[in-house]
Amino acid sequence: LHVNLPDFKTTLLFKKSQNQIQIDNLSLWRSYAPLLQEFQIGGGNARVDSPDFKTFQVKARVDDIKTPLLKNNVPIDSLDINVLVDEGGLQLFSEGLKVDEDKDKRKVFLENIDINSDTNISSENQKPMDLLAKNSHLYFGKEGRFISFNEYQIKTVQNSLSLDGNLSLGGEIEYIKNPNGMKLDMKNISDRSLNSFAQKTLVKNGQFSLLIRGNNDRNYSGNLSIKSTYLIQMNAYNNLIALINTLPSLAFFKSPGFNEDGYEIKSGNILFTRQEDILTLHAIELNGVSADIAGKGVVNLKDETLHVNLQLKTLKDVSGIIDKIPLINHIILGEDKSISTAITLSGNIQDPHIQTQVLQDTLVTPFNILRRTIELPFRLFND
Repeated sequence: LHVNLPDFKTTLLFKKSQNQIQIDNLSLWRSYAPLLQEFQIGGGNARVDSPDFKTFQVKARVDDIKTPLLKNNVPIDSLDINVLVDEGGLQLFSEGLKVDEDKDKRKVFLENIDINSDTNISSENQKPMDLLAKNSHLYFGKEGRFISFNEYQIKTVQNSLSLDGNLSLGGEIEYIKNPNGMKLDMKNISDRSLNSFAQKTLVKNGQFSLLIRGNNDRNYSGNLSIKSTYLIQMNAYNNLIALINTLPSLAFFKSPGFNEDGYEIKSGNILFTRQEDILTLHAIELNGVSADIAGKGVVNLKDETLHVNLQLKTLKDVSGIIDKIPLINHIILGEDKSISTAITLSGNIQDPHIQTQVLQDTLVTPFNILRRTIELPFRLFND
């Protein structure tokens, strides 16, 4: 029996042992096919073979599909697929993609295919899902930033989501989000992983860890840990060095490990909290080879502005030598045994304005030294 449906561009062929359906335009069937709606397939063509209308084998070209899948940072909007459907569920195969689904769960396997995490794909009947991806990127935001994974696994159940992954360039990520809150734990992140996400050579060498806990992705607290790195390209630091170069009175603040080549950091921690659009930096502590930086501040994420107060302590080697000389250490270095100045960062995050108190420090230093010299006999008496 041969049946032609011209309005649907479809032909049906019924035989004793094999039935066949040829659809030349899938978009004409979208209102009648829940499977096309669930996978958001807009068009294409398909051939369906079935011996008993209980099991089906589908070979199709689907077009105008909406998925979060990417290839070379380009959305995948068409696929050549093979689908097997029976009473137990379905299996879908395509290049780099496999879907295995039953009535309770959907399993997805990806290889050399990326995901746009910002894509909002809705479905009325969201099933629990396990996704395993290999050699895959997760893309974020309009800037096209991404994290490159050797392998990661995503699990979703109702309103809960978890991700575990190993980064291609070094590091581990664990992310959990559910009605009780969220957690992000990034361990042993390499300089190459950080630079790849920043899309520039921000640091050289070192390891970085980030732990965040909170109610959601707009309200949380966290700690960034830094070990053995060299800060190379950061606008705030570059602007500070540029300011130092313009004022001769600031030249002595430059030293190996704190100059145009970068800032060498032995260890550091930044404690912060976020409440909606306000990121508060409660404590910034960077322990460098020749300079330390400490401070705190506030960043407005909505208008991309900041106000951060820092204390720069430099010439650590010289300060250390002077500190070991009795009496002289108090006269030159003062109570905190260091050469330091205050720095303020303000304005736009991308190009912050730098203000320093070095000029004021330079003017008052002789008077401070004189004051400490006069105080010295009283200090000796007290000691």
